[in-house]
Amino acid sequence: MGDRDGRAGLLVSDGAVRVAVLSFETVPDKRPELDSLVRWRMKENLPFSPEEARLSYQVSPTRSGGSAGFEALVLAARGSVLSEYEAALEGADGRLILPATAALLPLLPQESAVGQLLVNLCSGWITSVVVWGDRVSFWRTREMVEREPREQAQVVATEVARVCASARDHLQVEVPRVWLCVRPPTSDDFASEVGRAVGQEVRLLAPPVEVGASLPSAERTPFERFGAPLAGLLMNSS
Repeated sequence: MGDRDGRAGLLVSDGAVRVAVLSFETVPDKRPELDSLVRWRMKENLPFSPEEARLSYQVSPTRSGGSAGFEALVLAARGSVLSEYEAALEGADGRLILPATAALLPLLPQESAVGQLLVNLCSGWITSVVVWGDRVSFWRTREMVEREPREQAQVVATEVARVCASARDHLQVEVPRVWLCVRPPTSDDFASEVGRAVGQEVRLLAPPVEVGASLPSAERTPFERFGAPLAGLLMNSS
């Protein structure tokens, strides 16, 4: 996907990237030492050697009210896989590669002290992310083997209930806002069905209309079909 300025970005399946929220009591001041520490801590989350991983991470102090220390949101992918994606963007300016769910995060409303849950169904994967304020506190991705919409709604309802309970019990975060993104789009009743099952309002995550206006006309049709992740990709690249 490109924009009027010629910059390009690529969304990849959540299954191609491993994401974790790691906790540290202290972190090194020097970047090479921090890189080594994060890589070592990520090895339990990787199905391949950590030396093969290409990492991207953000470290922040533990959120107010929690124990002192640091948290790191870490994205890791096998370097050879990313090289294949980068080859597809060869010659493009401003290349950005993101897992689909990471691209959705800028679309969440800015809530300073409110827990939000984002559930994304895309390309055979279901990803759940808990965001508290402007920080990711929880991330889980697993394969979605169910194909029928009714079965998928049941899976999503179960996932929402489990993640909200886990956030409350282990993170001390209440989650009053639940957002859902399904691509390709399903029926308008999907979110309502999930909401009825969990006894909580579930809203569909929609892209800002003005974002599509920045695209060439040939790309507006896929934007209308896959709009939320593409809108997030454009917002991440700006």
